[in-house]
Parts: sequence; C-alpha cells; structure tokens
Amino acid sequence: RQRRVFVTPTLVRFSIGQEEETNRVIRKFRDHLTNFVRVSFVNEDLDKGYYFAEVGTHLLGYIHSIVGDGFKIGELEFKFLGYSNSQLKNHSCWFLC
Repeated sequence: RQRRVFVTPTLVRFSIGQEEETNRVIRKFRDHLTNFVRVSFVNEDLDKGYYFAEVGTHLLGYIHSIVGDGFKIGELEFKFLGYSNSQLKNHSCWFLC
C-alpha cells in the first residue's frame, strides 16, 4: 500500500495508502515505502488534465512550484524524485522524504 497525494488547482488532498502496481521504486525500496509518496496532478473531480483550462499558465506555475519546492506533510518534507513513462501519461510522479 502506497500513500498518495492529489494536487488540485485549489488544494492538496491526502489519501490513505492504496494498492499500487509494482514498479522499480516499490520493489527496490520496499522497506522504506513510508518515505515515498505518489503525487497526481488532477482537477477538483480527481480527473487528470486540469491545467489545459483557460488559466493554464497560472496552474502550470503552481505545478512547477510544487515540483521545484516540494511540500510538507506534518513534519515531513517531500522533494521531487522522478517519474516513469506511465506516470507521466497519468500526470503523476514520485516524491521522497
């Protein structure tokens, strides 16, 4: 089970752990999964592609700031780690604490 964060145009939604399809990160660092979080950039209905709206440049700046600066969950600070080709298609990526 992997923690997920959904970044919407107006807020950041935290999700309880969800079953994740296996990938290299999960297989290699299984003992440290609490240090990883999968971030998805979605609209308010949790659908991908919200930054194609009329105010796209503002929202792309918002996404860029989260990827560049990271975010905090409580005392933990998460920084951008990377993404796979399939994650890129689904507008998601990995962050590491």
